[in-house]
Amino acid sequence: THDNPDPDAVSSAVTLAYIAKNKFNIPSIVRYSGIVGRAENRAMIRVLGLRVTPLLDSDFKPGVEFALVDMQPGTGNNSFPKNRKPAIIIDHHALRKNTKADFIDIRTEYGATATILTEYLLESGLEISSKLATALSYGISSETQDLGREAHEKDIQAYLALFPKSNKKFLASIEHPKLPRDYFITLNRALHHSFVY
Repeated sequence: THDNPDPDAVSSAVTLAYIAKNKFNIPSIVRYSGIVGRAENRAMIRVLGLRVTPLLDSDFKPGVEFALVDMQPGTGNNSFPKNRKPAIIIDHHALRKNTKADFIDIRTEYGATATILTEYLLESGLEISSKLATALSYGISSETQDLGREAHEKDIQAYLALFPKSNKKFLASIEHPKLPRDYFITLNRALHHSFVY
């Protein structure tokens, strides 16, 4: 995923890894650089038990192939080395001139990369677990701000296909995570030091 991954990137990566393993018997690991910062993003990974781990320098050894989701090389929000070429790029952001890979699927008319991966998953014929449906539906809704920002018909169709299989209790836990006391202390400090300019 890109650095400091959001729900769109995480759900897309986890889904691609699921398809690779269960359809093609290709083992894979979901990696990211930076941090998973927002409480909702951390809650999504924790509540759904998603296997997402930090990227290591040792991951870039010969023979290891990379699939990039929700990003392209050289965008400034990823730690992918400039001297490597990814095998796969799947994204919904505009195609960059220097984007190269063995397989590229970029759909700028989609509001979320999770929508593209939902279509892959539906076409694969694989079982869609409640955990995966919940991750993807949250990835789509968070990326499109509840289907209100840059959401297109394909995003709505994907969301509606996933929602019945999604765990609503888990979705609520993700959307409204428990926040640490420090969060409110920091918010209080920020409010007391704010001013109108």
